[in-house]
Amino acid sequence: VKRVTFYLDGRKLATMTKPKRGRFSIAVGTRGISYGSHTLRAAVTMRDANCAPAQAVGVFARVKALTVRPQFAG
Repeated sequence: VKRVTFYLDGRKLATMTKPKRGRFSIAVGTRGISYGSHTLRAAVTMRDANCAPAQAVGVFARVKALTVRPQFAG
């Protein structure tokens, strides 16, 4: 693998050329994204020009935490 580029909802997040501990990985902070469904895509470029580009796509949902009102007895 020559490099991996990560995209969130079509926007480029990062391009990595050297894996950390043998793996390419990225942490996505959710504070700046809206609630709902999002697509994370990793596009891989191979070192050998004879290899076709590869990609993996994952979908995740950001949801609001359930609000529970306190119950008072008495």
